[in-house]
Amino acid sequence: MNRAPSVIQIFLLLLLTGLMFFLPLINVSSVHAEDKQIKIGVLAKRGAKHCRQKWSATAEYLSQNISGYSFSIVPLNFDQLGTTTEKGEIDFVLTNSSYYVTLEISCRVNRLVTLINRDIHNKPMTTFAGVIITRADRQDLTSVKDFVGKSFVAVDPKSLGGWLAVLLEFKRAGINPQKDFTKLSFVGTHDGTIYAVRDGKADAGCVRTSTLERMAEEGKINLNDFKVIHAPSYPDHLLCKHHLLHSTEAYPEWPLAKLNHVDCTLARQVAKTLIDMPSDSHAAQMSHSFGWSVPLNYQSVHEGLRELRIGPYRDYGKFSTADAFKQYWPYILGSAIIMILFFGLSIRLKNLNSNLEKSVTEREFELDLRQKIEKRLNETQQIALLGSWEWDIINSSLWWSEETYCIFGLGSDDKITIDKFIEAIHPDDRQKIQNLIEKNASQDLPLEHGYRIKLPGGELRFIYEKSRPIYDETKRVVKRVGSVQDVTKLKKAEIERKRLISELYESSEKIKIFAYSVSHDLKNPALALHGITTLFIKKYQDTLDEKGVLYCDRIKKLSDQVMSLVEQINIYMSTKERPIVLELINAKKIFQIIRQEYSSQLNQREIKWLESKLDIEIRADRLALLRVFRNFIDNTLKYGGDALSTIEISYKESDKAHIFSVKDDGVGLDPDDCKNIFDPFKRSKRASEVEGSGLGLAIVREIAELHNGKVWGDSDGEHGITFHFAIAKNL
Repeated sequence: MNRAPSVIQIFLLLLLTGLMFFLPLINVSSVHAEDKQIKIGVLAKRGAKHCRQKWSATAEYLSQNISGYSFSIVPLNFDQLGTTTEKGEIDFVLTNSSYYVTLEISCRVNRLVTLINRDIHNKPMTTFAGVIITRADRQDLTSVKDFVGKSFVAVDPKSLGGWLAVLLEFKRAGINPQKDFTKLSFVGTHDGTIYAVRDGKADAGCVRTSTLERMAEEGKINLNDFKVIHAPSYPDHLLCKHHLLHSTEAYPEWPLAKLNHVDCTLARQVAKTLIDMPSDSHAAQMSHSFGWSVPLNYQSVHEGLRELRIGPYRDYGKFSTADAFKQYWPYILGSAIIMILFFGLSIRLKNLNSNLEKSVTEREFELDLRQKIEKRLNETQQIALLGSWEWDIINSSLWWSEETYCIFGLGSDDKITIDKFIEAIHPDDRQKIQNLIEKNASQDLPLEHGYRIKLPGGELRFIYEKSRPIYDETKRVVKRVGSVQDVTKLKKAEIERKRLISELYESSEKIKIFAYSVSHDLKNPALALHGITTLFIKKYQDTLDEKGVLYCDRIKKLSDQVMSLVEQINIYMSTKERPIVLELINAKKIFQIIRQEYSSQLNQREIKWLESKLDIEIRADRLALLRVFRNFIDNTLKYGGDALSTIEISYKESDKAHIFSVKDDGVGLDPDDCKNIFDPFKRSKRASEVEGSGLGLAIVREIAELHNGKVWGDSDGEHGITFHFAIAKNL
């Protein structure tokens, strides 16, 4: 019985060896020969919006540095990631280490690089772990053994730092979460897990390292509200040097892998471009990283999944009758494969000889990189002027292309030297470039840097330069060739963009201060006016005639309107500032609350209430959702008129959103008014006939945008209006 696995391993080894010889013979055409759009599927561990914010700059960086391709980010959850990879709907995948191992075995993805993360102390790290957390006031929870009989919350069953690493610690401690926990739930995001523990919805939970510290830095939580439970297995963990809270052993950071259909040439370009990414680049800063390294060893992840018997190792170690039947026929197949291998070996040797000849040819082309650069200029359309240069280190001579002379504002008949080049550089950047020139003589790595130059007429230009070494037969650096690009317009545009953003922020702050100031200045006089009028009526009610009473009532109503407007302004501004608190809620319970609040008004006016398909669970901000439907019902009751007899609330689902609708059969709304009814202080013809602040529906739109959704209304102009409120599924 014990021989079967070894026989199968022999068979797999022979099969893989055969594939090694025959794969080079297969002429696989690139799937991107015509379609230049490249999709990178990314595990959206904190939601799609956060994923795009973090990784879109990396896609732009690849698009800018790899000619002929346009890269884009596709945020995916765990289930979507597996499906899209299997179907080949993406080209590269960036995911956590455990899910990469699963895709490596099931879909034959191949890792290219590993992320160099930036920890909370701004230090590079290529490993992470799991963190077991509970509230600081839980004195009864001090070790993993204390979790028996408690509730536990985690990120996702496939999340390594947010569950699997901790699950391995539980198993080693003899704890079975399915049996020993009173409740085990998964909320989908690391932020949601931390909120669930903080708000007492679970006794404890787990996330990956640096999540607690990062959320505290962002002002979302207070670290003093939590404590970390340390598993006994790894007291002297590598992550201690980063001063990061952790509870499990360390695992390698996220890898970027290519799918099997991706051309190897493109894959090598992507790997080289990412490894060469400067640690201070915009892409690295947006991803909170120091760039990328060569791919790490993920054997520890394989071993962890194998010990847990999950993912690709779910059936590891099992031996069935079918396995016993298979243990003999591989010998026959193996013999046949060996015979085929000898035949394939001769063909392989022939191909190796052909590849050697190609390598010699490529070597000759590399010695004249300047021609390559000029050819690339003719093949691509460059917005900014691009020039090339060559520095002969041995003979101390410098050659410039005509475009380079143009960039520096010189004529092609001017003799260029290193000293003359240095003189053209801005004084503040001159020392940096001189140091680079001294290093370039022996530096054997590609270099990229930017600097400023002053033209003979005094004009300032921004330059971006790239260079690489050329070697002689003894591997000595004898030349450097490179390119210079005038990025002045791009640099000035970036400076202008930052200035406009700063002005926009200042304007927003001024509007906010003004709004609060106005609301405060209006509220006090309105309160005083309301009180004085009430006292006046009470004291002189016997002497007031019919008109006097009417005027006093009108004054009270106007003061009430002012106070209502002040309240709506404060709600509107607080909605723009308050972060949403996502939780799993039942939509039917929300509408039961709404129905109870409005039951008296509905009964008085004999209005029917209808519900449809509301018994579903969604992730949303509970208080914000209540405010949305209160505003919808208020608008319906105010503007529906005498024709209003029915209010119907319904739900439907799309691929990306939950959609709720509130429909009435009252007075219709002009279709033109539907386009701007959600703008602040925009009031329809229908609304102008009744009292209102003009901010209720604007608040609804702000809430929808905070949920990555939208809101709209439709009406035929005569019979009622339907309000629609959609929120994203992947929050």
